[in-house]
Amino acid sequence: MKFPLYYSVSVNDLKTSKKIINFINKDDYVFISLHVAEENRKDYIKNTSELCRLLKTKSIKIIADISPRTLKTFKCKDYISLSKKLGIYAYRVDNGLSLDEIIELAKKMPVVINASTFNTSDLIKIKKVNSKVIGMFNFYPRPETGMDLYQFVKIVREYQKVHIPLCAFISGDLSKRGPLFMGLPTLELTRNLPTYVSYVLLSKGKLIDGVFVGDIGLKNESIKSIHQYQKDGIIHLKAKINNPNLYNKVFTNRIDSPLSLI
Repeated sequence: MKFPLYYSVSVNDLKTSKKIINFINKDDYVFISLHVAEENRKDYIKNTSELCRLLKTKSIKIIADISPRTLKTFKCKDYISLSKKLGIYAYRVDNGLSLDEIIELAKKMPVVINASTFNTSDLIKIKKVNSKVIGMFNFYPRPETGMDLYQFVKIVREYQKVHIPLCAFISGDLSKRGPLFMGLPTLELTRNLPTYVSYVLLSKGKLIDGVFVGDIGLKNESIKSIHQYQKDGIIHLKAKINNPNLYNKVFTNRIDSPLSLI
């Protein structure tokens, strides 16, 4: 089974987000935040509704990051009415919601838990009322604030014990999100790596079940490279070498070779 690549969309970059929708397959997940600064824009509700309508038309599963002020912004009495209004498949919850509120919500629809901060004992309580619960790590806009590998693996091991699928974020390379424009990864070590390299690294690590591009979109070259890797499992590298006979060939590493050789 190929390692899934999912996208993020943003009302703040509506034009690029609409283009991204063309690369998203039916029943794939897409991530959108419904409690960010652009909510203050006059056209925010209109543009959000339009973007969600397009996603729903293509049968794409919307995962929406929420907070209590989300309901106030969209003038909805509860999260279920908001999900019906926008066609949301699941909410990513933790910001301002109590465990009891999350459990009640999970009884009615799938929920996505913040894997970076949520403890396993609470996770089990949620899974008891809805087996479709998913874990999703945070992304970290500011350099040096992303997770280190030790933190990451420790959390992954806890989620594996309770058999809950887990996703993380990697930086995009088309349109970096402001105000820092420094990528939106989960792991700090992937912040400045090419998106293709980040994807392959997490795919080969076999620790998580998929990745979301935190920033808005990927360059066509990156999309092509990732799709090729999904198809054949071969790492394709650009290189300038003296011997033309070495081009377009597959090379196999020793099983105990360090990753630095690649």
